[in-house]
Amino acid sequence: FAQHPTITSAKSGPCQEPSTWVENRQPTPLDVVLIREEHTVNGSCNAAVLGVHGIYSLDGGTLRVDTVLIYRAGRFHCMNTGEIIIQDQPIDYKNDVKQFGTGIINFGERKCHGAPKTPFVRLAQDARAGGLTLVLSSIPEGWRAGDRLFIPDTRQTPMLYTTAPIPMRWEEITVASVAGPVVVLAGPLQFDHLGAFGKQAHAVNLTRSIVIRSANPNGTRGHTLFTERASVSIKNVQFESLGRTTERLLSDAQQLGGVWYPGGNQRGRYGVHFHWLMGPRNLANVGYQYVFEGNSVIDSRRWGI
Repeated sequence: FAQHPTITSAKSGPCQEPSTWVENRQPTPLDVVLIREEHTVNGSCNAAVLGVHGIYSLDGGTLRVDTVLIYRAGRFHCMNTGEIIIQDQPIDYKNDVKQFGTGIINFGERKCHGAPKTPFVRLAQDARAGGLTLVLSSIPEGWRAGDRLFIPDTRQTPMLYTTAPIPMRWEEITVASVAGPVVVLAGPLQFDHLGAFGKQAHAVNLTRSIVIRSANPNGTRGHTLFTERASVSIKNVQFESLGRTTERLLSDAQQLGGVWYPGGNQRGRYGVHFHWLMGPRNLANVGYQYVFEGNSVIDSRRWGI
């Protein structure tokens, strides 16, 4: 994807600083951008392709890109806050018959740590339709006004006498304010969410300070792929409207008569995909192969993770 760059790093520096680049200009949404191994580029950036041999760092700001390729020696860091938007671009079936592009492909180091946030908390009491508050069983960290919460359907619905789909009574709601364990909602609940056998439902917080999303959920959606010896540590990141592989019958690219043809539902292009991910070589055999903790995955096709 980045084999033929149109703009290449000349030194370390901000992405939007012209002197950072050999061409002495800012990258544009049409550029194939290459960061050399000895350079660190930081801040908001626009590109068709971002190839990372060195370091790309995002701490606040936005990366708008079609495809990110993190090479084995490359490092991609996003810390505290930021947004990565995978642009809505058609797949290049001629040069990318297996549809790896329009997404983030990780062979190197990927470290993204958003602001700490309690991902979910059990309710302390029943949540009733029409209610404007939730009482939690503990005080959550990092919950604030504007956060999106998900409350599951808690009914015990018999399925013995019907083959028709059962309408779900889960809901997504917005937080108006938080005071200790009490969450005030921006609007009333639509359904009852009742406990059973001494247990209550969970309230799930979907919002994170770092967001990776598709620009157009109804267009060409992005995907993320972590593979081989990639070093992966992702915490408190929101993955939204990603993944192209659907629940339909899989249809992969295939070769017929020496010619490759694209599939109609290529497997493995999921919102979050760990594919044969071994992690860095670890002769001491300590720690983890990778870390994926406290994240939210929203509106992902086929599989969430």
